[in-house]
Amino acid sequence: MALLLRSAAADPVPHATFAAPFASFDPKTGMRRMDGWRTAGRARVFMGSVRLTEPQPGDTGAAWTKLPADLGGNGGNDAFSFDTRFRMSGLNHREAGESLAWLVVNDATPTVLSDGDAAAAAADFFGVTARFQGLAVVLTAEHADAAGDALKDAQKIALYANNGGLEPEELGSCLKPLYYDEARDDFQPSLYSTLRLSYDKGRVILQVDPRNTQNWSTCVSSGRLPSIIPPKADAWRRHAAAGIVARTGAKQSRFEVMAFNLYTEALEAAEATSPDWEGPPDRALMIAHQLEHSLFEVKQAIEAMLGRVEKRAADDQWRIVELEARLSDAALGLVEGRLDEIEERLTKVSQPLVDARVMQVEARAKYRLGAFTKETAATGRGWVRPFAVILALLALFAWYTHREFVAMNKWNSNYM
Repeated sequence: MALLLRSAAADPVPHATFAAPFASFDPKTGMRRMDGWRTAGRARVFMGSVRLTEPQPGDTGAAWTKLPADLGGNGGNDAFSFDTRFRMSGLNHREAGESLAWLVVNDATPTVLSDGDAAAAAADFFGVTARFQGLAVVLTAEHADAAGDALKDAQKIALYANNGGLEPEELGSCLKPLYYDEARDDFQPSLYSTLRLSYDKGRVILQVDPRNTQNWSTCVSSGRLPSIIPPKADAWRRHAAAGIVARTGAKQSRFEVMAFNLYTEALEAAEATSPDWEGPPDRALMIAHQLEHSLFEVKQAIEAMLGRVEKRAADDQWRIVELEARLSDAALGLVEGRLDEIEERLTKVSQPLVDARVMQVEARAKYRLGAFTKETAATGRGWVRPFAVILALLALFAWYTHREFVAMNKWNSNYM
């Protein structure tokens, strides 16, 4: 009886839990969906997983839900837990990077930041705004020990708490090998990692099973949460929201989540859900998941090939433009040279003709000018005698006028 009661208490919270296979579809878009959750960014629901990012720069994906149950706030049980199955993978572990975060916060959910959002960069906390109240579990490859020889393939898993400040406080962390290299021959889409968080009256325990072998290790066990979030500040448990946020940067990974189970009591890692691929009933799902990954690789190869074709076409177009410019310059130079040659030849041919024509015109003009001069001289000699008579008459008239003027002046002098 006690076992039955414990099993019932351990049932996941409805509408705050999801697990593959995803067989629900949006009636408007026809796309797969998670009931009770909303996705943002590049997140997409496939049959076998929720794929938050692809292994390409600048991807951001998220999924959020407002929890319908009280997680122990307002004098309740004051305990909750969740476990999740996820995978961080890609084609080159040397290029693996950026982060995957799980958050349980007050229902005023943090804003998911887009890549390159410079205005919010100062308040950036692994892809969301830092001002939240609650807990965050963050997986990241960006840590100081990642450059060490012994731990170069390990990722950091850290637990953070915040009460609305700009800098969430880290409660602890550990390094675990969580990256799956898809270029390996032994890679299968059925491989994943498991993580579990348990909260019980202010104590938080984070446990990790890197290769889902049921070999759990405690990553963080801390009782410092009440000093960061006072017990009376319980809005993050009374009005809780759960979110999963992933992003890539210059380095990238494929971040996928296969399941998320939320419970209203603290559970041990040994009670985590069983692996996905367990016997014949899940064989079809495993094949479908494998096809999803294979089709994505085909899509990537086609996109890469199309990119090369587009680049070659752009290069060819540039070469054609350059060739047209060269041909135009060459043709223009040739035409100019031919025109100069024709002009020179025309000058050589036409110059003697022009000179002869000028000489002919000059000779004719000289002849006509001489004839006109002779004619004018012969005609002028017949007009000399009349001009002489007219001049004599004018001289006589002048003499007579002068005599009369003198006589008049004399008369005036005598009688006036």
